Formats: sequence, C-alpha cells, structure tokens
Amino acid sequence: MRRTKFIISCLAALTLLSTTAPCIANANEQESAVVSEVSAAAINPGGTADPQSDIIRWVYDEHADGSLYKRLYNYSKGFWIGDWIKIRDAYK
Repeated sequence: MRRTKFIISCLAALTLLSTTAPCIANANEQESAVVSEVSAAAINPGGTADPQSDIIRWVYDEHADGSLYKRLYNYSKGFWIGDWIKIRDAYK
C-alpha cells in the first residue's frame, strides 16, 4: 500500500512538472527575445539615436542691403519648407 501511494505521488509530481516546464521555458525565451529587440533598438552601431520626428529649424539670411529673412529647413530629409519670410527691412 505504501509503495502504491509513493508511485502515485511520484507520477503526480512528474505530471505536474511536465505540464508547467514548457510554459516556464517558453516564458524565458519570450522575455529574452523582447530584451534583445529592445537592446538592438536602443544601441545603434553608429552610436547615435534615431530621431522619431524630423529636425526642422529656422535658417536666417541677411541680404547685402541689410534686410533679414528666415525660412524653415528640414535637416532630417534635406529640403526647404515654405518661402523666405522677411523679418526686418534694410537699415536706413
């Protein structure tokens, strides 16, 4: 009788371990995959961060007569945005 209880207990423990072990292993694989994706995204081979939005700045130009103009430039894509806007008239 004792031997039968022992065998049944061992089989129950083995069954319990065999059903949860794949879940634990799968969870560890998913976690390591997420960590490696985040690490790859965070560390760039060139050492610079990838911007999420375009870098747009004003560019100022002073003409020979002294009048000042400004215009937006998209540094990320390398093109002008809009037309030149006069800020200040020439000195008189």
